[in-house]
Amino acid sequence: MIKKIFIIVFVLLSLSSCSNPLSSVTSSTWSWLVSYSWDNFSIDIPWNWQTIENTDESLPKPWNWKIELSLTSKDVKNWFSNNLLVLSSDLKTKINSKDFSIWNYVWAKKEYVNYNLIETKNFTFNDNELSFLHTFEWRYNEQTPKLRFLQVWHVCNEIKVFFVTIALSPEITDSSKYENILKTFSCK
Repeated sequence: MIKKIFIIVFVLLSLSSCSNPLSSVTSSTWSWLVSYSWDNFSIDIPWNWQTIENTDESLPKPWNWKIELSLTSKDVKNWFSNNLLVLSSDLKTKINSKDFSIWNYVWAKKEYVNYNLIETKNFTFNDNELSFLHTFEWRYNEQTPKLRFLQVWHVCNEIKVFFVTIALSPEITDSSKYENILKTFSCK
């Protein structure tokens, strides 16, 4: 399942049909971000990132997850652009974000190939929800470059979980500004 999620991220890189997000927009705390609001969540994103519309069903549907948002940077270097993916799933049992993050990490570690954990740390969203941030490197196969990923999980209203992933170019070693993006994710 996690492999499929990351395949989606990889597919995002090669898509060329991009547009601006259609949602309510407000200014962000950081000048390089813009706050966007959708039906179930809000998040601040870089002003120059674009949504990837799935009008032609070009994004694969991950098993048991719904694609809520897919974004890509306009800057492409070495066939890659930084990107963000928000997936959601309904929960069948009550669990908090931190526990879900632990459970998912244990399961995901077994699924990844060429996986290298860089860091796991406590993470607090701006809405005070506690979780973990997992930063790791991973490559899809031996022919693709190793990419850096930041992943968090946010449980909303005890009934839905959001899985937020940012994929970064391997040349980006300081991911703190991207962590700020993840912190802005909040439920409605």
